Amino acid sequence: MISAKSLSQDLKAAALSLGFNDIRFIAAKPLLEAEAKFLEWREQGYAADMQYLLRDNPVNARPQALVAEARTIIMLTAGYYTPAPPKPGPDWGRVSAYAVGRDYHKVLRAKVKLLQQEFKDLFLHSRFFTDAVPLLEKSFAASAGLGFQGRNTLLISRAQGSYNFILELITDIEFEPDPDGSPHMSAMACGACTRCITACPTGALNYSGDLSDQHNGILDSRKCISYLTIENRAEIPQELQAGIGDWVFGCDICQDVCPYNAKLRAGATHSAELYARELAAAKSKIFPEFHPEAGVGHWLHLPSVLALKTEEEFRQRFAGTPLMRAKLSGLQRNARVVLRNAGLL
Repeated sequence: MISAKSLSQDLKAAALSLGFNDIRFIAAKPLLEAEAKFLEWREQGYAADMQYLLRDNPVNARPQALVAEARTIIMLTAGYYTPAPPKPGPDWGRVSAYAVGRDYHKVLRAKVKLLQQEFKDLFLHSRFFTDAVPLLEKSFAASAGLGFQGRNTLLISRAQGSYNFILELITDIEFEPDPDGSPHMSAMACGACTRCITACPTGALNYSGDLSDQHNGILDSRKCISYLTIENRAEIPQELQAGIGDWVFGCDICQDVCPYNAKLRAGATHSAELYARELAAAKSKIFPEFHPEAGVGHWLHLPSVLALKTEEEFRQRFAGTPLMRAKLSGLQRNARVVLRNAGLL
């Protein structure tokens, strides 16, 4: 009979061989402190009008609300970073690094299915999620030791930075949990650094002022460029439009300035040769579906976006990519803002 320890080691080896960059096990217990912090954040209005975050509790920190007999959460991460090439011209808009390739929901679901098929007898009563329900996955990931939640509120791995998707398999199988990652979760891992807060052009990030507070990163979604250009269905407030800069879908500023991501960007602003080497190195560490050529790439030609006349044209151009989330009206709204910022409209 295979021991639970041996089985977890086999699972970890299989996940890494498939291309995931880390995997940990955590007991499927409610994270009540994290839930309380989330509810407090939500009550402040910071969730804006994102209905999936405003629904009745209790899913957010309670695994048993998703899998009644949940005993273990298998937490995984998958990288997505590739460096952006120089801007092709003034009428182009930047796409967030997570969205340059194919839709990560579909890609990661297919990868996890491969893992489940390899251990099919183990996952008869399990559910897979990646950003699909309002589970506090960053809190679970941090508790599992996958990283810590930084002042930009993102999960940051000391070894791999923050350009990672988080996935979870909730199962009724009991595995021995990995060592508690809570000691590594503290925002003290950011030290006195507040670069992300300073760099945010719309002032979406703040912190409690207490450098020892492990939950001191605060994101006001109502000011966040990613929210404004993706989830937001209204016009972007006039006072925030200049801060959008050239971001037509999403934003990476708080990641770009983070010291934990510095080694990923070593050649991004240097010669074409160094950039090509950095791009090749980055692509070797992520699934091919996340490569720029698999999707829309890092830059969108904005006049071409505005030239789309129908929803069908929009679907033909962006089907299978994260940009579908903004809808045609949202993407064209963003394109107009970026063109105005460039003095071209």
